Amino acid sequence: MNFLAVDPGTRACGVALFQNDALVAAGLVKNPVAKGDDAFALAAMATAVAAWASMQGVGWSETVVERMQSYSAQHQKGDQNDLISLSLLAGMMRPTWLVLPSQWKGQVPKPKTKKETYIVEARVRARLLPSELAVIPENTGPAWDVIDAIGIGLYHCHRFNRTRVIAR
Repeated sequence: MNFLAVDPGTRACGVALFQNDALVAAGLVKNPVAKGDDAFALAAMATAVAAWASMQGVGWSETVVERMQSYSAQHQKGDQNDLISLSLLAGMMRPTWLVLPSQWKGQVPKPKTKKETYIVEARVRARLLPSELAVIPENTGPAWDVIDAIGIGLYHCHRFNRTRVIAR
């Protein structure tokens, strides 16, 4: 099965392309529209993601997108209205599957600064083959969005099963 996994963002999206459940390309696609979250800017982002995937030379039949999730007041970060724009963006990508963050990575938040370690990155990299590690781009700034797209893809093809620890 060939599919595109997307961690959506209004300014940039993490993307990962899988062929026969193996990672073949990953990257950070930036929005060509510098400001705004209106329909034009969101459509430009969705078009840029589709163009990136088409340039990889691998057709895909499914799109897996992380679904936005709101949290209780004490766990919220950022403007919750941004979730509406991200949901509209996800809809423009015509997803075949929507995955909640809590489904594939649990309640692990992204780091607040570039210096902090992102626990999910180590977990994702541990599940990749050497040939797959080689396609992760370097120097994309904080690669959290790219790592999340890869993790979403691994989850979709049942290669990112969370381990639960039960205290006794």
